[in-house]
Amino acid sequence: MNKLFLILLASFLMGAELDAQQMQWVPGDQVSDPSYTDGTDCQANLLCYTLAYTPAQTGVLTSYTTNFLVDCDAGNSAIISNKTLVMGDNSRQEEACEQAGILLLNSSGNSGKITVKAGQTTYLHEICIQTASKTTELQFVSDKVGAMTTSLNRRNGGAVTERPDFQPFIFKRNRSVCDEALVNPFSNSDLGGIEGQNEAADGIQLSLSPNPAISELQIRFDDVAATANYQLLDATGRQLREWKAANRVSQTIDVSQLPAGFYYLNVSTDKEELSRKFVVRR
Repeated sequence: MNKLFLILLASFLMGAELDAQQMQWVPGDQVSDPSYTDGTDCQANLLCYTLAYTPAQTGVLTSYTTNFLVDCDAGNSAIISNKTLVMGDNSRQEEACEQAGILLLNSSGNSGKITVKAGQTTYLHEICIQTASKTTELQFVSDKVGAMTTSLNRRNGGAVTERPDFQPFIFKRNRSVCDEALVNPFSNSDLGGIEGQNEAADGIQLSLSPNPAISELQIRFDDVAATANYQLLDATGRQLREWKAANRVSQTIDVSQLPAGFYYLNVSTDKEELSRKFVVRR
């Protein structure tokens, strides 16, 4: 068989294998590892999750880095425990609850060596979440800037970096654990409520559509004031744009160059200030 063909075939198979790498947060009671003890306490409204990693290659895992954007709960972080299960801990939280209602959750480990096998799940990390209300919902998305990587030493020699795929989800209670908490996939139906959250107090309305947005975002703000100030913020509260426009007139802004993720639109007049969250998808 042609040597060049074999090389190309091997490259194709390796690329297909790498596509299989993934991570997801799994409720503690669903973890199959007998060495893991679930810290969930239903009476305290405390629920724990583990980070399940399925590698595309077999080797020795020496470190992992993950970054997630997570909603704050009533202005505070709901994450009360954030620790590695397999190696030295290198985790932290960076809060922007006051500015943007969100926090950056880094769940990472280094200075360790554990063997992982291609296609087999390994539980790397644990977080425990305690919300103020049983009805609280928190959105988790992967931070594209901070990235998500794992470092492996392969058995046949050489190091490799995997970049696992992460499926965003919404943390909420239903009927699986404690009345019950379960990871639910992030979908367009989950975002329907965001688009429908149009302020309607004293005739004031702020609506954004479509939500999620891909290339353009339509804004409608109705108020008695003649003009309003607009601010576009990223998930950390950093201002990306600022402008003024007349009220009761629909606007369309270009979001085609924004990375996928959560954003906020703040609108203020002399008497009112409103904020709406929207999502950009790619």
